[in-house]
Amino acid sequence: MNRSLEKLLLLCLLLLLPSAGTFAQETEVVYWGAARDEQGKLLYKEKHITNYVDGRIKESLTLYQDPAGREIATMESNYDRSLAMPTYVFKDYLRDYEEGLRFRDGDYYIFNTEGKKGENEKRLKDASNVFSCQGWHYYVVENLERLERGEVFKIRLIFPNKLRAYEFKIEKVDSEGDLVRVKVKFANWLVSWFVPQLDLLYSKKDRKLIEYQGVSNIFDENDDLQEVRITYSDDVPTD
Repeated sequence: MNRSLEKLLLLCLLLLLPSAGTFAQETEVVYWGAARDEQGKLLYKEKHITNYVDGRIKESLTLYQDPAGREIATMESNYDRSLAMPTYVFKDYLRDYEEGLRFRDGDYYIFNTEGKKGENEKRLKDASNVFSCQGWHYYVVENLERLERGEVFKIRLIFPNKLRAYEFKIEKVDSEGDLVRVKVKFANWLVSWFVPQLDLLYSKKDRKLIEYQGVSNIFDENDDLQEVRITYSDDVPTD
C-alpha cells in the first residue's frame, strides 16, 4: 500500500478518540492528553472540554496545542442527535484542512476541504451500525465487560477524507484488574496487514481511556503521519 493511501485511510482514526467517561453530576469536565514519540519527547498537547446536561453529554471541544501552547488544531462535536454519531468539525490549521460530519434535511453528510481546493461533500446513504468521531469510544466504554469476555465488535467508522465508512474490528488484547486493553483495526484482512492497528487502554472503574498508541491525526513537520503514545490525565502536560 502506498504512503499516500495509507495517509488517507488512517487520517481519521485519532479523531475517533474520547472526550471523557461518564460524569452524571458534572456540567463541564476538562482533562488533558500528552502525545509523545517513542523517545518520550512531547509532540503536542490535547485539552479536552466536555459539557453535560442532566448527566448526558451534549458537546465537546478538543484543543490541540504544540509544546509551547500554540493552538494548531481544534475539534468541535455535538451529540444532540446521537451519542454514536455526533456531528463534528475538525480543523487543522497547519495544513489548512477541515473535515467532519453534518446533518441536514434528514440526512447525514460527510465533508472535507483542503486549502483553496473547495469542499467535497457526500450524503451517507446507509447509517446502520455507523459511528462518527468519538461515538465509537462511548460504545467501547459501555461494553468493556463484553470485550473482556472475548466478544469481537464489528462496526463502521466514518472517514471524512474518503467520504465513506469503513468496517473495523474491536477486540480485547488483554486485561488485568481494572484495566482492559483493546485493539482497533480494519476488518479487511488485506488492509489490516498493511495499516497499523490502534492500541487503547481503558479503566473499567472510571469508564475512561488511560492510554492510546497508534497513528496521530496531527501530521509531523514533513506533512507525514507520525506514531504517538498519548496518556490522559487531569494535569497539564509538561516536557
